[in-house]
Amino acid sequence: MKLYNFTPAANALRVEMFLNEKNIQLETVQVNVREDEIFKEPYNTMNPFNCVPFLELDDGTVISETISICRYLESIYPTPNLFGENSKDEAIIDMWNRRIELDGFLPLLHSVRNKTSFFFCWKGCSRNKKQNKTVSRASYSRN
Repeated sequence: MKLYNFTPAANALRVEMFLNEKNIQLETVQVNVREDEIFKEPYNTMNPFNCVPFLELDDGTVISETISICRYLESIYPTPNLFGENSKDEAIIDMWNRRIELDGFLPLLHSVRNKTSFFFCWKGCSRNKKQNKTVSRASYSRN
């Protein structure tokens, strides 16, 4: 198995935390999302949704959603159990996971992404080279 990741991304960090809690060691490939590497081959063919992280299984199957990756790893590495040991526990864990994603994580992600220069594409970024322009913080516009 191989995990394709971009460490600064929040969902990538979620999978890394899960791996750490389960003490799972996976081969990891860093995909430079800021330089549009995710849109290039072989990543574009492997993961047409162009998101990180994604997990490539030994048979070539690709799993590309954070919780789906964690659930798959939970099924093959059941100890310690992080998704509940019975139906009630599983439902409660799933409920809180969804609440955190929808009511906490998504609003925080959008505010950080839209207000922090960390995610802006600066001078030298491949997107700017393609468009033959330089984006500075003062001139950055979402239009």
